[in-house]
Amino acid sequence: MYRQYTRIKSLLEFENFQEDLYQMMLNNPDKSLAEVYDTIIKRYKNIEYDFPFARAEAIMKNVRDGYYPDDPWTLKEYTNELLSNRWKNLLTEWQDVTMSVHTILSYDKMSWVTVFADYQIIQTLLNYHDFKIHIDVFNCNTLPVFHQIVTVLVLIDNSFFPIAWSLMEKTTIAAYTTVFQTLKIVHGAMMEPKRILIDFFEISLSKAINECFPTTTIVCNFPHHTRSLERRLEKLRGIRLLNEMKRCEKASGVFKLLTNLAKLPPDEIKNAFTELIKTDDVDIDFYFAELFKHYRQWWLDIVTPQRYSVYGHDDLINASTKDAEKIKNSLLWGPFRVWQFTERLMQVFILLRKELNSRNEEISISFLN
Repeated sequence: MYRQYTRIKSLLEFENFQEDLYQMMLNNPDKSLAEVYDTIIKRYKNIEYDFPFARAEAIMKNVRDGYYPDDPWTLKEYTNELLSNRWKNLLTEWQDVTMSVHTILSYDKMSWVTVFADYQIIQTLLNYHDFKIHIDVFNCNTLPVFHQIVTVLVLIDNSFFPIAWSLMEKTTIAAYTTVFQTLKIVHGAMMEPKRILIDFFEISLSKAINECFPTTTIVCNFPHHTRSLERRLEKLRGIRLLNEMKRCEKASGVFKLLTNLAKLPPDEIKNAFTELIKTDDVDIDFYFAELFKHYRQWWLDIVTPQRYSVYGHDDLINASTKDAEKIKNSLLWGPFRVWQFTERLMQVFILLRKELNSRNEEISISFLN
C-alpha cells in the first residue's frame, strides 16, 4: 500500500501561521475566533491537517482573554506553569499524542533537569538498542536559564531517530544520571543500551553512562575526535602554525596518522602510537611534542582506546542524521524562548508519531521536507 501524505514543509511555516493568527486575532477583537482562523488558514496550505480549528480555538481564546504564560525564572517554575490546568491540555496534548514533561532535581540536589518525551513513541522502539547523545550548548540570556539541550536518538534502519530532549542547568554527573534515570524509570527507555554514540568525550557524561549502563559500549564520533585534536593543536601552537601544518605534507601526514589511530582495534592503538612518535625529524618532534603528550595523558590514559576506537562501529558513525538535523534546526532557530520551544517540540512529537506510524504501515511520507 502506498500513500503520500502532504506535510507541513517546516516547523517555521507552522510558527509563522500561529504568529499571523494571533496578530489578526488581537487586531480584530470584533471578529469571532472562527472568522480569524478561516481568514488566516487560506494563506497556509496544508496547515489545517495538523492545526485544525478544534486545536487552535482554546489557545486563541486564552490569548484573546490576556492569558499567556510569563517567562519563568527556573525550569521548575516553567514545568509548574506548563502542567497547570490552563495550559497542560493545550500545549502538551493533541489527539493521541501526549508530550510528557518532567522536571527533576538532580541527585546531588545542585540543579534541575527537564525531560521531554512521548511514552508511546518510546514503547514502539523498545527493541532498538543503539543510541546517540547529541548536545547543543547554550549561552542562555533568557529565562529560564539553562546550560544545554540534550537530544537522545535511537538508531533505526541506518538513521538516527530522536526520542527525547532535556534542558539541563548544569552538566554534572548527577545531572546526566538524572536524565537517564528519568527515561528508564518513567518511560522504560534505554533499559539495555548496546552502544551509545557521543559527539565528543565529556568526562561527566561518560561517567554517568558508566553508572547507569555499566555494560554499554561508548563510541566517540570520529569526525568530532579529529576536530578535538585540531582544536587542541590550535590551542597549543596557534592558528597560524596550525594552518602551516595543514600545508606541510610531512606534518599533515603525521597528524592524519595520529587521528586515524582511532580507526584501529582498541588493543592495537597504544603500540601504534608508540611507533608513530618514534621519529628522527627534529622539527616534527618539536611541533607535535605537546600534542603527543596530550594524546598520551588524555586519550590513552583517561579516555582509553576502548572508548574512542571506532573500529567495528561504522554503522553508528555513518548513520544518517539528516532528519534529526532538520528537527534540531527547526527547534533551535532564532533566539531561544521557552514557550516557543515548547510549541515547536509538541509539533515535532506529532510529526515523529506520524513518521513512526508510516514506517509501521509501510506508508511513504515526506517527513520534515
